Amino acid sequence: MKKGIRIFLMIVVVVLVFAGVQWVPNIVNQMQEKKDLGQAVITKDSTSKKNIGMQLSYAEKMDILSASPNQLYLFKTKNKNQLLEYDGKFFEKLNTQLKKFTELKIMDFSRLSKNLEKSFKQASYYSIQQEYGTNGFPIWILSFSYKNSDYWIGFDLALEKILYFSAEGGEPLKFLTRNHVSEKAGAAKFIKRIKRKLEEYYGAKWEKESYSHDMIARLILVQNIAVFSNKNNSVVPVRTVIWENPTAGKYSNIKISLGGIASEDDFDMSGSLYSNGYADSSTSSTMK
Repeated sequence: MKKGIRIFLMIVVVVLVFAGVQWVPNIVNQMQEKKDLGQAVITKDSTSKKNIGMQLSYAEKMDILSASPNQLYLFKTKNKNQLLEYDGKFFEKLNTQLKKFTELKIMDFSRLSKNLEKSFKQASYYSIQQEYGTNGFPIWILSFSYKNSDYWIGFDLALEKILYFSAEGGEPLKFLTRNHVSEKAGAAKFIKRIKRKLEEYYGAKWEKESYSHDMIARLILVQNIAVFSNKNNSVVPVRTVIWENPTAGKYSNIKISLGGIASEDDFDMSGSLYSNGYADSSTSSTMK
C-alpha cells in the first residue's frame, strides 16, 4: 500500500515538474511583455506630473536649460512599438521637425526622414532637471542608423522640438562639404548662416558667440549664447561641434545641443557628462 502511494506521489511530482518546465517560461515571457507594455503607460502617466515637466511651458524649460541642468537616465527601449504605444504619432511628430531642419538647411535629414522607422535602433528616456531636482522635463534621445550614417536626436515630445542632434558618416559629410566646411573659416561662415536659422526655429536671439579650433584634434567648437524671449530672458548655451573623421580625413560629424543635453554616445549613464559631452583635456582649447 505504502509502495503504491510512493509510486503515485512520484508520478504526480514528475507531472508537476514537466508542467513547470512548459509553463514557467511562458509565464515569465508574459510577465516581461506586460512589464514592457506597461512601461510606456507608466511613463506617460508619470510625465503628467509637474515635476517631470509635461505641464511646463517652453519658457520654463528654457529657464531650466539656462542653469546647467542635470541629465538623469531613466530607461531605454529598442522596441519602436513602445514609442507608438506612448504616442501613436510619435514618429510622425519627430519627422515633421526633421523636415523643418532640412528646410532651414541646419542639417540635411531628407534620407533619414524617408526611412525613419526602418532606421530606428533605440530610444533612451531622460529627465532634464534643475540643479536641486525641484523641477524638470523629459526628453527622448533616439538613435538611428541609415546606410553609412548614424544619428542621435534629442526630442521633446511635449514641445515637439528637437533640442539636440548629432550626426556622423556619409550624409553629414556631404552636407558639410556642400557648405564648404573644410577649414576654420568655412566652419565660421557656416555657423553664422545656420545661427539665423536656429533663431527662427527656437524663437531666440543670439547674444554672442565664440570659437575654439583644435588643429591636432581637428575639432571646431562654437559656443553660441541664445537669449530666449520669455519673462526671465533666459540665456541658454547652444553648442555646435564639427569634427573630423580620423579615418576619412574630412569633417563628417556635426552636433548641436541646447543647455548641454547629451546623447548616450557622450553620456556615461551615471548622471554626469564627459566635459558636457564635447571635449576632453586633449581638445580643451580656451574659449575666447
